Amino acid sequence: MLRVPASALLTVLLIFPAFGLSTGPDFASIQPIHWYAQERAQIIEQHQPETAHCTAWAFRQGKVLTWVTAYHCVATFPPIDGSFYIGNRPVQVIRTDAFLDLALFAGGPPNARGFALAKRAPPPLTPIWAAGYPLGQHRLHVTAGVWSQGVDDDYMSVYNLGVTFGFSGGPVLNMRNQIVGIVQQKECWDLRGYCPMGRGARLDQLRRFLLSYP
Repeated sequence: MLRVPASALLTVLLIFPAFGLSTGPDFASIQPIHWYAQERAQIIEQHQPETAHCTAWAFRQGKVLTWVTAYHCVATFPPIDGSFYIGNRPVQVIRTDAFLDLALFAGGPPNARGFALAKRAPPPLTPIWAAGYPLGQHRLHVTAGVWSQGVDDDYMSVYNLGVTFGFSGGPVLNMRNQIVGIVQQKECWDLRGYCPMGRGARLDQLRRFLLSYP
């Protein structure tokens, strides 16, 4: 069962009504994607696989539901059994783009409504929010921030919101619960891993990747 910290729900309830949000966020469409990766087994002489995870979100195009995450999540430590899981359900990789750092999966929890893409990127300083599963935790965390003044380059947008390890692949949404970006990189000045700024594929690049399938 998905558990969201009270502080996260309070943030959502306090911020979203001010922007006319008519329906609550579909938290079932934001899930940890995990797999079993055997790391340093020869060094520490422990042969039990370790669970690694990032965050994935459901994208709906008509009746087709797919799941999106960052490519580096699934490429850094490949699963020892070849399987990725969203929730407790196995998913299949159907498309990747290493340059844009995007991966697309079929399968996953059937009860997700899925998110739609926004028509355009928000104006500078527009409120946005992101959600993800911090590394080593199993509770969804929500963070609020604003769209940055500009873009990092032709491929990435900058988000002024707090993210941490495990948020990679998580969605960045506007106040209408529409996807405006994805968390792929973070800039940290805190040794504990908290990052006040995130970066990810621009909305037009994300749209091109998602709408080219199937």
